[in-house]
Amino acid sequence: MSEAHKPQHHNTRSILAWVSSFLKPYKNRVLAAVFFLFLGSLSWLALGQGVRLVVDEGFLSGNASELNQIVLVILAITFVSGIATFCRFYLMSCLVSA
Repeated sequence: MSEAHKPQHHNTRSILAWVSSFLKPYKNRVLAAVFFLFLGSLSWLALGQGVRLVVDEGFLSGNASELNQIVLVILAITFVSGIATFCRFYLMSCLVSA
């Protein structure tokens, strides 16, 4: 294989530096999208704990008022997750179109 056709091996740091040079003008949008990514991920993790609370505290204890409160918390977590997903998708769409 000739020198011109040899595959080039780049380390991760050089690739990240190359990508970040393109993203630098959009730093705030990228950081906001990463924030909403983490917020959405954390809300999905919290949703699993909410379902656990529904089963453990709501159904097994037979307390209807506590079950209602837990369901409202689950709905709030789902709402936060939806808003985070929308914001992340919107920011990334704006970034791609720019």
